[in-house]
Amino acid sequence: MEVATLTVQNRDAKGTNNVRRLRDTGKIPLILYGGGRESVCLQADYPAVKRHLAHHLRVYKLDLAGVEEPGYLQNVQWDCLTDEPLHMDFQRIDMSVPLKMDIELVLLGHPKGMAQGGRVVRDTRHLHLACLPDQVPEQVELRIGHMECGEKILAKEIELPEGCTLDMPEDQLILHMTDPTESSAAQDLGQSLPTPSIPHETE
Repeated sequence: MEVATLTVQNRDAKGTNNVRRLRDTGKIPLILYGGGRESVCLQADYPAVKRHLAHHLRVYKLDLAGVEEPGYLQNVQWDCLTDEPLHMDFQRIDMSVPLKMDIELVLLGHPKGMAQGGRVVRDTRHLHLACLPDQVPEQVELRIGHMECGEKILAKEIELPEGCTLDMPEDQLILHMTDPTESSAAQDLGQSLPTPSIPHETE
């Protein structure tokens, strides 16, 4: 994941009215918190913020008077009418310490088993990973074109991007292919079982 540099300044404006006037000057209010230190109120230029948000960037170096501090964009408050950013929350991070993330799993290919009537069942749509801040992937791709009916894929079988490790049980089921022959056999067995007779009570 790209690490963006965002130039920020200390912010004195606080409270609803003062922050509204700050936005009128082309600034976006920010807050930087965490890391066992006090929260800091900051501001950044609106065009720069919009440019970075358009690229869905999450990891930043906040440049305050030439001093850079890494931060992870935890939340953006949006205007419900104009869809413009109103406020940004950053958490202090250590670039050498992995972040625990839920990363989308994208399936690629058409499984062979579908030609035999099998069906892909996704047991989870995200992977729980620990990733270095500058190596957080937008998604993890999994090729499933080889899968036959009855096959499954576990978490430990997925090739992860560099800098990422599993933060979930290795044997957790990720997806599987149904086997139509098994369901047919179960139906045949159910149909072949005799109907139990219920004795009538006598008075």
